Amino acid sequence: MVILTPKLTNKALPICIGACVLLALCVPARWQRDWVSPFGQLATMLVAPVSGPVNRVVQFVAPTPAPPSDTYLAQLKQENDELRTQLLAERAEATRLRTLLEQQRIVISQTPDGVVHVPASVIMASTDAKTLTVRAGTREGLGEGDVATVNFVHLLGKVSAVRSRDATVTPITARNAGDLEGVVIIEGLAVTLKTRLTPAGDGTLVGDVEDKRTEDGKPIEPAAGQEVRLLDNAGWPAHAQMLIIGKIEDVSPSPRQPLRKQITVRPVIGDLSRVGEVVLRLPMQRDRIAGEDESKQWQGGRP
Repeated sequence: MVILTPKLTNKALPICIGACVLLALCVPARWQRDWVSPFGQLATMLVAPVSGPVNRVVQFVAPTPAPPSDTYLAQLKQENDELRTQLLAERAEATRLRTLLEQQRIVISQTPDGVVHVPASVIMASTDAKTLTVRAGTREGLGEGDVATVNFVHLLGKVSAVRSRDATVTPITARNAGDLEGVVIIEGLAVTLKTRLTPAGDGTLVGDVEDKRTEDGKPIEPAAGQEVRLLDNAGWPAHAQMLIIGKIEDVSPSPRQPLRKQITVRPVIGDLSRVGEVVLRLPMQRDRIAGEDESKQWQGGRP
């Protein structure tokens, strides 16, 4: 009888491992399969009876979710796109209202007393881009000749016809709008150049600027990008003076007076015939009278 001592075990273990490795390398695989397969069958016999019930219990407790169908995924994507569109639209509207509020605060502090701002939406524009119809009329105190602006500071035009609930506005860029006078802002309000602008019919205004020179005789010339503002006391009310007409888009020699420059001015807000909302300026006294008349109509039973 052989007694396995620790010393003998330590010597025998490497020999056994070496023998197994030698057997695996030297004996063909088909011969190994014959005597190894019974051990595999025994392992399967012991494990298989347990794995089946365990799998059924796991499926009952935490079933595998079915993959979503293509229709369901398409519906989720559509809903996500709609929500994202609504969110972006609300953000854009909030930004627009925030900008209008800030502009209104500035304008109210700078507008002469006795002027009321009346916002109005644009109902329609004529096909020839000569007029705009806005949703404001005599009920709001509007009258012919009142000034229409965009974002409170950009000159749009004048009210050319007014009715009870709506009015017609003629943009300054329309051919039938007539000329207007303004100033080119060279260096703040310290240096300006007078100009008389005529609608060109393509959304711009064209006109010559005055010939002005420095003390040493150098000409003061306009340049592209400079701002042009209204300064026409004869044709426009006092509260409309210094509203923004636009910016110089092009400077060229005047075809009528070689010593002068001709400028092409385009409104900063783009095509005036395509605006969606305007701000009308009207005298506060007339607005108060309109409000009293409307109140009397309601009291008399006429809406």
